[in-house]
Amino acid sequence: MSRGDEPAGTVAVIGRNAAATGNMQGNYYGTAPYLISPVAGIGAYTKTETCDGSDVDAAVAMAEAAKAVVLVVGLTSEGAQPADEAEGHDRTSLVMPYKQDDLVARVAAAAAAKGVPVVMVVMSGGPVDLTAAKADPNVGAIIWCGYPGQSGGAAIADAIFGTSTPSAKLSMTWYPQSLAEQVALTDMGMRPNKTTGNPGRSHRFYTGEPVYPFGHGLSYTSFAARLLEPAPVIASSAWEELTLSALSKQAAATFLVEVNNTGDRDGAEVVLLFGAPPDAGLGGRPLQSLLAFERVHLRRGESAVLTLPVEARHFTLADRLGARFVPKEKGGEWKLWLGPQGREAARSVKVI
Repeated sequence: MSRGDEPAGTVAVIGRNAAATGNMQGNYYGTAPYLISPVAGIGAYTKTETCDGSDVDAAVAMAEAAKAVVLVVGLTSEGAQPADEAEGHDRTSLVMPYKQDDLVARVAAAAAAKGVPVVMVVMSGGPVDLTAAKADPNVGAIIWCGYPGQSGGAAIADAIFGTSTPSAKLSMTWYPQSLAEQVALTDMGMRPNKTTGNPGRSHRFYTGEPVYPFGHGLSYTSFAARLLEPAPVIASSAWEELTLSALSKQAAATFLVEVNNTGDRDGAEVVLLFGAPPDAGLGGRPLQSLLAFERVHLRRGESAVLTLPVEARHFTLADRLGARFVPKEKGGEWKLWLGPQGREAARSVKVI
């Protein structure tokens, strides 16, 4: 849908961040020359009505009478008070506060009963547990916008109305609330710990089922990517003697990846190359690591070959004292794949 050709009716913009301005600035911000709220950005495309969702019955009635619903929910930071997450104010829960999950469920159900599409926009600096919304068939799309800054409302509207094509990938693992209940905020351990019940943190060590994995991200077009180079054997006989600074400068291998835009729109794709060492997940070793990445913009039907250099240090591990070493177990075989979803098609690389 573009400006000027929308059907009759209004878009209901509902939620605590529907009219956010200062909150879009997050933490440590300067003086913005202007701030475009979500409802103002959407209002540049179509007529809108808005409410903050504190009166759920009123929000439901607004949704039922709308042509579409945009729920703008999530958290507040130092740009708004009271702050849910801020300097000196760490969160102890991954649940959206003020019963926002209930608001989303009720508004989405009411809208769906009237055939009204629903988009959910989440404003936050860190992950929240979106398990319920992800599983809700009445929620047609979920957009995470972070704290999007002075033109945040315009950027949100451009994504919703298709003026822009989303291409971002999640830079963190999105956990379920059960993680916050299993692990104390003061537990700084990254690796799984059976004694404390810590299932691990980050995509490198987390052994639970994430709500959304690190590197997840959808687009209005589609892409196919594959490794072109034969799996190499990489010599590493001298690595144990190299300092970390020397390792960081030594190229180990270059991988070629063919990327195709298989959809019907132009767009950008971020190619992520993951690797798992021998005995991944055992003895404190990571389950996986991000070895390289590259962004490419392709027109519909276009293809390109990307060059992904991987440094020698990425094929080493750290012992308990921080010294780097090359793992020799299982013939030094690493598994490589394009992710985050392609592990079942992993290729083998021997580091000897």
